[in-house]
Amino acid sequence: MDDNLKFRLLTAMIGLRRMDMVHPRQIGMNMIEFYLLHLLERLDARTDGGEVFVSDIRASLQMSLPAVSQQLGNLERRGVIERNIAKDDRRKVAVRLTEEGNRLLRESRREAEDGIGRIVAELGEKDTEELIRLLGRLRDVFRAYSKNRF
Repeated sequence: MDDNLKFRLLTAMIGLRRMDMVHPRQIGMNMIEFYLLHLLERLDARTDGGEVFVSDIRASLQMSLPAVSQQLGNLERRGVIERNIAKDDRRKVAVRLTEEGNRLLRESRREAEDGIGRIVAELGEKDTEELIRLLGRLRDVFRAYSKNRF
């Protein structure tokens, strides 16, 4: 395989990671905190108003409990989530978004939609469809690679 091709792909992937088109720093968050808010909203919708537990978040992220707890602590100090002892099992900790957390989600969603809209407008429909297809293939390659790696 052409080493130049591999280098160009790596350079393109690093460049995408550094893009600032839609970024949580605009609302003062790191990427994990940003993702956690969106995940918490999704998990909450699945429980139909029930409780979302730290263990649910940990399982979804496939992160260690201390790492998840640290990120949740950051969000709690900022006032965007609340953690409480579960009603029916005192060994569990329930997590929910605060009004400020919901406000940040709405704001980030607007910024993301604007940013994605600019990307689609620049690429055009045909190239956007091709990019979606290729990103799906890349995701599948990464999944297969990570399964075979361990």
